[in-house]
Amino acid sequence: MKQKALAIELGVSQQTVSNIEKSASIEADLLAQVAEILGVTPEAIENFSEEAVFNIMNNTFQDKQFKQ
Repeated sequence: MKQKALAIELGVSQQTVSNIEKSASIEADLLAQVAEILGVTPEAIENFSEEAVFNIMNNTFQDKQFKQ
């Protein structure tokens, strides 16, 4: 989701969303709002790891390659 779309959903500016992304922590109620908008749990956001995403994508690609 783009910052602008999330900002509209939250009722804040795009700059505010940018600042939220850059911050080391986020208030629990705001985290819950963002999670609901994104359709995930707050824990999924807190535990997000780009490395894990790439591993899942890589494993999925390899699994499909071997099944053909």
